[in-house]
Amino acid sequence: MMDSVVIAALVSGCVAIVVVLIQKNQTKKRASLEGLEENLKLAEKDIAFLLAVESKHCEIHRFNEGSSKKNTVRESVRTEQGMDFSGSFNPGSVRSRARS
Repeated sequence: MMDSVVIAALVSGCVAIVVVLIQKNQTKKRASLEGLEENLKLAEKDIAFLLAVESKHCEIHRFNEGSSKKNTVRESVRTEQGMDFSGSFNPGSVRSRARS
């Protein structure tokens, strides 16, 4: 039979190994989460840029043709490319996300 001191040392060693493994895993998760947050911020900036491009494009159409053609172009993209705009990242929501 093992001495209680030896058993305590083995348990202590195992606990230390488990703690190190958990900390290592949490560090990887934190780094992954930080990377995702940076990608989200970049995507939001790109969306804001593309919405500004759309707005400028509509302004030019309105000046030259009397209407923005925004809905016409969006419908064309929906039907021809099967894509849709959720509206979740509209100009107002993108601006408010950028502030936070």
